[in-house]
Amino acid sequence: MTPARKRLVLTLIAALLAAHLVAIAGRIDHWPLSNYDMFAARKSSTVSCLVLMGVTGRGEEFRLQDPRFWKPYSPAKLGHCLRDARRLDQRRARQSRGERPPTSNLPAVVQSLLDHYEARRRDGLHAGPQLAGLRLYDCQWRLDPSLSNLQRPDRRELVCEYAANR
Repeated sequence: MTPARKRLVLTLIAALLAAHLVAIAGRIDHWPLSNYDMFAARKSSTVSCLVLMGVTGRGEEFRLQDPRFWKPYSPAKLGHCLRDARRLDQRRARQSRGERPPTSNLPAVVQSLLDHYEARRRDGLHAGPQLAGLRLYDCQWRLDPSLSNLQRPDRRELVCEYAANR
């Protein structure tokens, strides 16, 4: 290897190490130059997420977690979208400061999800029951390694409800 090539390789290695040190010192979390905060902090003993429940004509609720209900979307992506819509609503409510309350995005999002579910059901793309409405809950669980409380959250708060017009 020529001396110029060696200097180039050593310069690149030094630049990469310097970038890592800057990322660590500045607590910048951009892979591959991150300090890996995900594994460095103590985690909470609870977990929470938004849960979408279908409501049948008899008022019975069931969790809408089958991916066939939501294709081409995944249930995980749907959860992210619902959480983002809720955050946007909360931010707009905080910014209104007692003025006329802003309109919420969540009812429109939940309505479109019900329309999507029913269209796929009518087309025979899933075997779910006909729904009279949807309810969106903010659920919180105490972490249990055996997952014995998976179907029973410790806290369940209704965030949004949409009833279909029949």
